[in-house]
Amino acid sequence: MKKFTKVIACTTGALVLAGSLTAEASGQLRRYAADYWSFGGGEYFTTNTSLAGPDEATPAAAPNDGALFYRKTITVNSSINTLYVEVDTTGDAHDGAALRLSCRINGKFCKTSANPAGVDGAPSGWITLLKVPTDVQDPTGTNNCQDGGGGSADCHDNNINYTWCIPLEPYLAPDGSNTPVTIDLKMSSSSTDGVSDGVVFIEKGHVFIDGSKFTPASAGSRCGQAPPIVAAPGEDVAFGVPVAP
Repeated sequence: MKKFTKVIACTTGALVLAGSLTAEASGQLRRYAADYWSFGGGEYFTTNTSLAGPDEATPAAAPNDGALFYRKTITVNSSINTLYVEVDTTGDAHDGAALRLSCRINGKFCKTSANPAGVDGAPSGWITLLKVPTDVQDPTGTNNCQDGGGGSADCHDNNINYTWCIPLEPYLAPDGSNTPVTIDLKMSSSSTDGVSDGVVFIEKGHVFIDGSKFTPASAGSRCGQAPPIVAAPGEDVAFGVPVAP
C-alpha cells in the first residue's frame, strides 16, 4: 500500500503540472523529441553501478557512473526557457539490485540532490525507480524476486515513468539564438561488485522531450520545490515538514 500511495501521488502531481502549464506558461508546450526503443526485440542492461562523485554536481568516474542508453541533440532558443524530459519504460532488476536512472544536459545533471545518498539510496544526479524484494537465503522462494529466470520468484516487467524539469537559461546562447543541447539518459545498478549478479534491464520504452516558456521566469516559478503543505485543521498530511531541495 505504501508504494501504491506514492505512485498515485506522483501521477496526481503530473496532472496538476500539465494544467498549470496552460495557465502560467507563455505559448504552448512544444515537442522536440518522441523516440522509442526495443519494440523490435532486445533490451538495455548493465551491471555498472552509480556511486557518489566528488560533489553534488559532478558524476563519478566510469564504471561507477552507469551506462548510456539514450542520447539526443536538439536545437532550442529563447522561445522556451524550460525543458521536460520524460521516460516511460518497463524494467527488471535481479538479485536484489535497485535500478536507477540519470538525466544529463550537456553533460551536467538535470537534477541534483543531497550527496551522499538520500532516502532512495541513490547519489546526487540519480533516482531509484525500481527496487524489488529479495531473499539471498531463499533464492527461489515465492516471497521474493530473486529468480530472474521466469519462475515463481521472478518479478519481471515493472512499469517505470519519470520526468525531469530543467531550467534552460544556463544552456542558451546569450543572444537567444538557436543553440544545440544534448540530452543523455543513463541507467545503473545499485550493485557494487561489478559482476553478473545485480544486472538491471529496461525494454520497450519511450522518451519525450518537450519545452515551454514560463513568464515571468522567476526563481520558484518552474522546476522548483513544491510549496509547504497548508492543511485544514484536523486534516491529515502525508509529509508535514518540507525537505530542502
